[in-house]
Amino acid sequence: MIPNNADTLALHPDKTAADMAIGQTATIVRLSDGELSLKLLEMGCLPGETLMLQHIAPFGDPVCIRVSGYNLSLRKSEAATICVHIENETPAGLPVFTQPLSQPVTAA
Repeated sequence: MIPNNADTLALHPDKTAADMAIGQTATIVRLSDGELSLKLLEMGCLPGETLMLQHIAPFGDPVCIRVSGYNLSLRKSEAATICVHIENETPAGLPVFTQPLSQPVTAA
Protein backbone atom coordinates (compact mmCIF):
# COMPACT_ATOMS: atom_id res chain seq x y z
CA MET A 1 0.00 0.00 0.00
CA ILE A 2 1.23 3.48 -0.84
CA PRO A 3 1.56 5.78 2.18
CA ASN A 4 -0.84 8.71 2.17
CA ASN A 5 -0.08 10.56 5.38
CA ALA A 6 -2.13 13.76 5.84
CA ASP A 7 0.65 15.31 7.97
CA THR A 8 3.18 14.80 5.18
CA LEU A 9 0.82 16.35 2.64
CA ALA A 10 0.29 19.38 4.87
CA LEU A 11 4.04 20.00 5.06
CA HIS A 12 4.73 19.66 1.33
CA PRO A 13 1.43 19.86 -0.54
CA ASP A 14 2.52 20.63 -4.07
CA LYS A 15 6.19 19.81 -4.67
CA THR A 16 6.71 17.18 -7.34
CA ALA A 17 9.63 15.79 -9.31
CA ALA A 18 8.46 17.97 -12.22
CA ASP A 19 9.09 21.11 -10.08
CA MET A 20 12.73 20.31 -9.45
CA ALA A 21 15.73 22.04 -11.02
CA ILE A 22 18.68 20.18 -12.51
CA GLY A 23 20.97 18.97 -9.73
CA GLN A 24 18.39 19.12 -6.96
CA THR A 25 17.84 16.08 -4.78
CA ALA A 26 14.60 15.13 -3.09
CA THR A 27 13.01 12.36 -1.08
CA ILE A 28 9.90 10.70 -2.49
CA VAL A 29 6.97 11.32 -0.13
CA ARG A 30 4.17 9.59 -2.05
CA LEU A 31 2.84 8.81 -5.52
CA SER A 32 -0.38 10.59 -6.45
CA ASP A 33 -1.62 8.62 -9.48
CA GLY A 34 -3.07 5.23 -8.57
CA GLU A 35 -2.76 3.77 -12.08
CA LEU A 36 0.78 5.00 -12.74
CA SER A 37 1.97 4.27 -9.18
CA LEU A 38 2.47 0.56 -9.76
CA LYS A 39 4.74 1.19 -12.76
CA LEU A 40 6.74 3.80 -10.84
CA LEU A 41 7.07 1.51 -7.82
CA GLU A 42 8.38 -1.28 -10.07
CA MET A 43 10.97 1.16 -11.48
CA GLY A 44 12.28 2.00 -7.99
CA CYS A 45 10.29 5.13 -7.16
CA LEU A 46 9.51 4.06 -3.61
CA PRO A 47 8.46 6.43 -0.82
CA GLY A 48 11.57 7.33 1.17
CA GLU A 49 13.88 6.81 -1.83
CA THR A 50 16.15 9.71 -2.83
CA LEU A 51 16.01 11.01 -6.39
CA MET A 52 17.98 13.63 -8.29
CA LEU A 53 16.95 15.51 -11.41
CA GLN A 54 19.69 14.84 -13.97
CA HIS A 55 18.45 16.33 -17.27
CA ILE A 56 15.56 18.21 -18.82
CA ALA A 57 14.99 17.94 -22.58
CA PRO A 58 15.25 21.20 -24.57
CA PHE A 59 11.48 21.75 -24.69
CA GLY A 60 11.02 20.66 -21.05
CA ASP A 61 9.72 17.15 -21.73
CA PRO A 62 10.88 14.44 -20.94
CA VAL A 63 12.96 14.72 -17.77
CA CYS A 64 15.61 12.33 -16.50
CA ILE A 65 15.83 11.46 -12.81
CA ARG A 66 18.38 9.33 -10.98
CA VAL A 67 16.64 6.92 -8.62
CA SER A 68 17.57 3.52 -7.17
CA GLY A 69 20.99 3.64 -8.82
CA TYR A 70 19.94 4.28 -12.42
CA ASN A 71 18.64 7.02 -14.71
CA LEU A 72 14.93 7.00 -15.45
CA SER A 73 13.39 9.08 -18.22
CA LEU A 74 9.81 10.21 -17.59
CA ARG A 75 7.28 12.46 -19.25
CA LYS A 76 6.84 15.66 -17.28
CA SER A 77 3.22 14.64 -16.56
CA GLU A 78 4.50 11.36 -15.06
CA ALA A 79 7.12 13.18 -12.97
CA ALA A 80 4.33 15.43 -11.68
CA THR A 81 2.74 12.40 -9.96
CA ILE A 82 5.84 11.88 -7.76
CA CYS A 83 5.32 14.05 -4.66
CA VAL A 84 8.66 14.94 -3.09
CA HIS A 85 10.37 16.81 -0.27
CA ILE A 86 13.12 18.83 -1.94
CA GLU A 87 16.26 18.61 0.21
CA ASN A 88 18.38 21.36 -1.29
CA GLU A 89 16.39 24.29 -2.66
CA THR A 90 19.48 25.51 -4.55
CA PRO A 91 20.83 22.86 -6.95
CA ALA A 92 24.24 21.55 -5.89
CA GLY A 93 27.13 22.69 -8.03
CA LEU A 94 25.09 25.18 -10.07
CA PRO A 95 25.66 28.94 -9.90
CA VAL A 96 23.05 31.09 -8.19
CA PHE A 97 22.36 34.23 -10.23
CA THR A 98 21.65 37.28 -8.09
CA GLN A 99 21.62 39.77 -10.96
CA PRO A 100 19.35 39.81 -14.01
CA LEU A 101 20.59 37.63 -16.85
CA SER A 102 20.42 40.58 -19.26
CA GLN A 103 23.50 41.97 -17.52
CA PRO A 104 26.89 40.29 -17.87
CA VAL A 105 27.66 37.81 -15.11
CA THR A 106 31.10 38.41 -13.60
CA ALA A 107 33.15 35.79 -11.83
CA ALA A 108 33.93 36.40 -8.18
